[in-house]
Order: sequence, then C-alpha cells, then structure tokens
Amino acid sequence: MHGQAKVMVIDDDENILFAFKKVLEKDGFTPIFSTNGFEVMEKVQAEKPDVIFLDIAMPGLDGLEILKQLKDKGIETPVVIITGYGTMQTAVKAIQLGAFEYLTKPLDINRIRLLIQRAIETNQLKNKVREFEIKQSEIDYEEKYQIIGNSPKIQEIFKLIGVISMTPNTTPVLITGESGTGKELVARAIHRSGANASEPFVAINCPAVPENLLESEFFGHEKGAFTGADKRKYGKFEIAGKGKVLCRVF
Repeated sequence: MHGQAKVMVIDDDENILFAFKKVLEKDGFTPIFSTNGFEVMEKVQAEKPDVIFLDIAMPGLDGLEILKQLKDKGIETPVVIITGYGTMQTAVKAIQLGAFEYLTKPLDINRIRLLIQRAIETNQLKNKVREFEIKQSEIDYEEKYQIIGNSPKIQEIFKLIGVISMTPNTTPVLITGESGTGKELVARAIHRSGANASEPFVAINCPAVPENLLESEFFGHEKGAFTGADKRKYGKFEIAGKGKVLCRVF
C-alpha cells in the first residue's frame, strides 16, 4: 500500500524510538532512526525518507534548527515536530519554519498513523503537481517557439534543421534573414533537436553590448581583473556549456 515508504524518527528517547519501531514495522513502513542532531542532514540526504518525525530537544542541534537547515537545503520531506514541552511560541515557530504538523508528548499512535498517511499523500500530490507544471512548461515552450508552415521553402528549412542537428561534430551555423523572419526560432529548433537539447540555450544581442565589454560578456572575468570588476562574472560560453550560443549581430 505504501510501497515500503521510509519514515525517519529523530529523537534521543529510546522508549520513543522503540514504540515507533513497533508501529512502523507493523504497518509496513521502513523505519530510520537518528539520535544526534549533527548526523541528521547527512542521513536524510542518504536515506531520502518520505516522512520525518523530529523531536525539538535533541543533543547537538535542537529540532527547530534542524528543521531550518532542512528547509534551507530545499529538502521538502514533510516534517512532524514532536516535543514534551509544548508552548505556543515553539508551535508557531515550527509552523513558520515549514513543519507539516506539531505534536506534543505523550504521542497518540492512531494520530501518528493518520499523520504518516496524510504526509505521504500530500507529498505524492505535490510531486504530481510538480510533474504537471514541468510538462506544462515544456508544452508552453514548444508552442511559444514552434515554427509553423507547409510551404516548400519552410519544409526545406525543416530538413536543414534536421541535417544540422544530426551532425556528429560541433558546427557553427550562420542564420540570415530580415528582422522578424524567425532566425531565433530556427536557432532554438536546432538546439532542441540536437543531442544536447537539455543543455542551456543562451542568446546574446551583440549590438547591445559595448565593444569594450564583448570579451567579458563572452568569456567572463575574475574578480579584480579590471577596474569595477568587483566579483567574478561567468561568460556566456561557460554558461552554455555543451549547449548553444546564439549571437545576434543585426
């Protein structure tokens, strides 16, 4: 039912850990335990639990600090804060830091079961929404940059895009045409059709870049390389990596 979902319990109370172990194994979950705040981050990243139960009073780092670090790292696993000394301030702080729920001891086993189920379902829903948004953005991108046409000349352009994108070696391409004829659309189509479509596509409007900054724009510079270079700047070629760079020259 849960696909061997992993439930992590972070608490230094052996009795709490024993109780969780019995419940989790009985319900078909994979239990993961931690008793020291300093090891939590490494363990979470290694085990990738589906739900986390986190005690506030922990040796090393307290639970709220651990929760903050998890959120700062972008870890979206639902975290249920548990404590034996519940106050309004800690409850408010836990929710502000992104806790999924807040429980006070003694713990209710049935409520724990319900929370695990809710947390897993909520996470699954978030993942589905995220997948939908990614697919939708891909659809929107395709529609925005799609080249439409049935004329013989457009069909020849489609064939050329296919030939260029299948070239095994890196090939510079010169795309000419009047303003508004779709030169960037063709460049993006070549990029999307090639082997490195997942790499960045970087467009540069060369006439808009001052001549004395062209080298810095293309190749970047280190901090202190010249007057006014107060930080490192990555060049467009470095940003593009194995992707494509489009240079508009007119």
